[in-house]
Amino acid sequence: VFNLFEGLGGVGRGEAEITGLVELIGLPVTGSPAECLGLVRDKARTKWMLAGAGLPTPGFCFISGTGTIERQEAETLLKQGPVIVKPAQEDASLGIGPDSIVNDFADLLRQVEAVQARYGAVLVEQFVIGREFNAAVIALPRPELLPLAEIEFSGPGPLGWQIVTYDAKWATDSAADRATPARCPAKVDATTAARIGEIALTAFQLAGCRDYARIDMRMDDRGQIYILEINGNPDIGPVAGFARALRVAGIAYEEFVERLVQTAFARRESQSPLA
Repeated sequence: VFNLFEGLGGVGRGEAEITGLVELIGLPVTGSPAECLGLVRDKARTKWMLAGAGLPTPGFCFISGTGTIERQEAETLLKQGPVIVKPAQEDASLGIGPDSIVNDFADLLRQVEAVQARYGAVLVEQFVIGREFNAAVIALPRPELLPLAEIEFSGPGPLGWQIVTYDAKWATDSAADRATPARCPAKVDATTAARIGEIALTAFQLAGCRDYARIDMRMDDRGQIYILEINGNPDIGPVAGFARALRVAGIAYEEFVERLVQTAFARRESQSPLA
């Protein structure tokens, strides 16, 4: 089974639940296991894990789907700079748009209420002004970092303030899409690339990712790296960013697919199926 699943009936958490069912009946399945997929979809729980392990991630606060943000907590975050408001349990940039970055409490409150109304739980995260990188990792069978990619923002506003919105990812040839091209390999010095790679590989293993994953990060003007998200089931279609990183690494797409199949079958053979 190739796991290209993104959810069921509009509910994203089904990504982990359906994967778990496939695993339970003993079918070989590609990609990260259900436990990992359930974890990384929960952004707050993932960030607590990262922080507990000493990995860098922006400061944040979590608000339940029916909760309210504490003014003191919010103002503490805002004193450090702008924040970004996003759904706490979605991926693919759902709920992220031009209004997601806020600088004051009134705008923050409005954005939290808007996200709650549509998506439920909310993550308010310190916004990292700077460069954005995608670190693709494969583990077929041993984890290895693919060439680093950078989003080369060209949209309106001061450089470093741009973000990858939902439209940038999914509205093909839109202004947002054209303003967020990816360069792979990224133009970055060897020391920085090595540091990003080390963080990505550690996060991959800590979250229990398997076969392949992508870790998204930003770097501020001091060179500090922050993990934004661990994507345990990124798009691996032949025209996606992951496939681009494979090409730059000199790995044929067909070879990647074959190694995925072989690894999934080898894993199944080493386990006792339940059915």
